[in-house]
Amino acid sequence: TRYPLVTGVQTCALPISISSGAAVVLGNFTTVGNLILSTTGGDISQANGTTVEVSGSTALSAASAGADANVTLNNVGNNWTGKINVTRAADLILRGSILDFENITTSGSQIYNSQLSLSRDSVFAGNGISFNNFINGAYRLTVNDGGTTVFAKSVGDLTYGDAPSHIDVSASSIRFDGSIVRTSGPSSTVFTGPVVLTSPTVLFDTTNAGGLSTGANITFASTLNG
Repeated sequence: TRYPLVTGVQTCALPISISSGAAVVLGNFTTVGNLILSTTGGDISQANGTTVEVSGSTALSAASAGADANVTLNNVGNNWTGKINVTRAADLILRGSILDFENITTSGSQIYNSQLSLSRDSVFAGNGISFNNFINGAYRLTVNDGGTTVFAKSVGDLTYGDAPSHIDVSASSIRFDGSIVRTSGPSSTVFTGPVVLTSPTVLFDTTNAGGLSTGANITFASTLNG
């Protein structure tokens, strides 16, 4: 059983709260309020060709028969303006114009296919986390990953916004594909787990491109290769 599709563009100024004992498949809808969406009987997904636009905050939780379920909201055109919290999920895939997170917890993998803009301290906890676009925003970025964490593009490239104030990544393996890893605060940057660099040149900068007179410490708690 699936939650009925919203087949037109539905606009609502009030918070939308959906709690379902079955899987939920979203159609087109727009809300200028908040979205609270939870399932206890299946995945959360969206129909092909549809878009979800939320101007307020979004809270997601997906379970099935007591176990975590998947959340896949990966369509081009999705737009999440407010902060996103995921309290329960197995595998998570999200796409939007820009993604703004607070706390994300999954038992499985996480894949983010859009730029991340941190407007508050953010914590990501999962098993295999892939950031497939740029990460910016002058707040703390914390990653606790039981698998491999992949940063496919630069972190703190000032072309796209402010650099995170602090980066703390703990993972089985940490891979940087981009050319810049930059912070803007006085706190040290910590990488707990083997670090692999795939770009020919990678700049680790804790001076915010020279904006700070003294850079913070950088700790590689395991191996560094590339």
